[in-house]
Amino acid sequence: MNSTLWRITLLRIVALVIGVVLIYNLFQIQVIDGEKWANVADNNRFRHLIELAPRGRINSADGLELAASIP
Repeated sequence: MNSTLWRITLLRIVALVIGVVLIYNLFQIQVIDGEKWANVADNNRFRHLIELAPRGRINSADGLELAASIP
């Protein structure tokens, strides 16, 4: 009986320590470093990218040229 009570107490202490560490990390991310992570998120949200599409000939299935690029 004493061994079971000791194991339950140890499990509760471990769960409490894990919970405190988790709550501290969440507090640090949300409150302490909140402005930093908001800026990171804003910079990550939009990315302007100009991608030029490749141009070239368009051929039909039998090999006839349907459209060509004019240089």
